[in-house]
Amino acid sequence: MTVQKLLVLNSNGMEQQYTPITSSAGSSSAGQIPALGAGGQLDASFIPSTTGSMSAPATEAIAAGAAVNIYNNAGTISLRNANATDATKPCNGFAPSAIASGSSGMVNFPGQLNSGVSGLTPSALVFLGTTAGQFTSTPPNTTGNLVQPCGYALTATEMLHLWSPGTIC
Repeated sequence: MTVQKLLVLNSNGMEQQYTPITSSAGSSSAGQIPALGAGGQLDASFIPSTTGSMSAPATEAIAAGAAVNIYNNAGTISLRNANATDATKPCNGFAPSAIASGSSGMVNFPGQLNSGVSGLTPSALVFLGTTAGQFTSTPPNTTGNLVQPCGYALTATEMLHLWSPGTIC
């Protein structure tokens, strides 16, 4: 595949031919122009591995795959288990690995695969459960519960995490 070249002005104001890069070499590629690859997409090296996630301290133990609520803990963005008993702890993402209370850990945002779940009904809508950190294939139905769709079960142990604000029963 031939990469198209560009004419750019160099620091002396002179035109010069430039070939965009097809993969990133990290920080040494800063400021360079990327080119689409043969498949018509950017190379994966241009996408940071932390896309769609963040790190924050957990105020309680969070299991791998658990539904996570991100909240303001006295001015500090923190993580805790989400649950649907009411609207105060909605699901904002999931923990790709376990996080100890008091430690910082990662939370992945919607659009990512969560393979840390179990007991789901394949191809069913997945909801936030009333047990801390749990997802369920059955929506909560008690008055005051938050009914929050959180994704779709691909298998009994994998879900594609999506986001919805949910509604109160």
